[in-house]
This record gives sequence, structure tokens and C-alpha cells, in this order.
Amino acid sequence: MKKLTYHENAVILLSGGLDSAVVLSKIRQDCKNIFGLFFNYGQKTNEKELNCATALAEHYRLEVLKVIDIKFLAELTKAALCDRNADVNAGNEYVPFRNGLFLSIATALAESVEADVIYIGSTGGDQICKDNSSAFRSAFEGAIREGTNTEKTIQVVAPLANLDKSGVVRKGFQLGTPFEITWSCHNAEGSPCGTCSNCQSRQKAFNEIHEKDPAIQ
Repeated sequence: MKKLTYHENAVILLSGGLDSAVVLSKIRQDCKNIFGLFFNYGQKTNEKELNCATALAEHYRLEVLKVIDIKFLAELTKAALCDRNADVNAGNEYVPFRNGLFLSIATALAESVEADVIYIGSTGGDQICKDNSSAFRSAFEGAIREGTNTEKTIQVVAPLANLDKSGVVRKGFQLGTPFEITWSCHNAEGSPCGTCSNCQSRQKAFNEIHEKDPAIQ
């Protein structure tokens, strides 16, 4: 992973999860002011995720963590991630155009604070959701160029795009990422369910690099 360019102001989508935490660990030394965005889109694990995102924002001294309420997305989409009676798995975890909505709001913030980069935690490997792909990020950058009035070029950057989940965890240990204050489970806020795609990929990643997950008591 190449060294990032220094940025005066940057925006990061901070979910409280493993990937965005590692991205934050990486960019902290490369950005002066970091503006975090956390989205409440009606997800079942919102409270746990917000607690983790808040802890990460405090740990890495973010300029601000803005909590954005877009719970209407749950009503619009009827997504399993927002249905407390549904078990989330790889087959039903997609929330229609969620990342597109996230990035639209992030772009508005970036333009307002004169940031020239939006960081997201998308990783390499198989893409369950198309709005995690490099093609989507490139297309969205085109929309930013056409739809904003800023003189700055706002990039959408995924520093972990060339790493699989094991590589992300390994990088996190190298950077000192506080994994104990991250959360990945889609189904539960107490103990991880162990069956959703996020739980399984997280467990597999820690096992492959022979490390214990600090978030598991």
C-alpha cells in the first residue's frame, strides 16, 4: 500500500467497523483535519456501531464526527440489515444504493469544508455489493466533477482496495488499530452472531494471520 498524499482537510465514512477503523489508522498521519461521517440508516446494530465510531473518533482526535440520520432508507428499501426479524447473510445484505447516498452526503460535506478527498473502507476480494467496486468509485468521481462548484478535485479513495480481509487485519496490527473498539456483526449488538458474512470474514481473517480478535471477550 503506497503512502498517501498529505491533505489539509479530509472526510471519512466511519462505520465503527474493522475496515474504516484501519483506514482511519492509516490516514491519521496523512491528514491535518479529518471530518468523520456516521450514518444511521435504520440498521439493527446502529447503537453498537455508533458507540464504536465515537470511540474511534475520540481515539484518533477527529475534527468532528457528524451523525447523519437517514432512517428513511430503511423504509424505502425494506433491507434485511434494517429488519430486526431478518437474519442477515451474504445473499441479502445489500442495501439499495446505500454507498451512493453515503458518498453524496460526504461530497456535500467535503465541498463545504474544502476537503479534497473522501475516504471509504472498501476492500479488495469478492465484491458482494457493486457499490463497493472501483468502477463505482470512478463513476462517482465523475459525478462529483460534473455536479459540484468547487475548484478542488474531490477524490473518492479506498486505501484498502488492494487488500483482502486478512491483509486488512494484518495492516491494522501494524498500524496499532484498536480492534477492540470495532464492530462487524450485522445481526447483534451484544455478542457477534458468527453467521453473517461480516462475522465470518472477520473470524477467517484473524484466524489466517494467527491472531486473537481483541473485540471478542
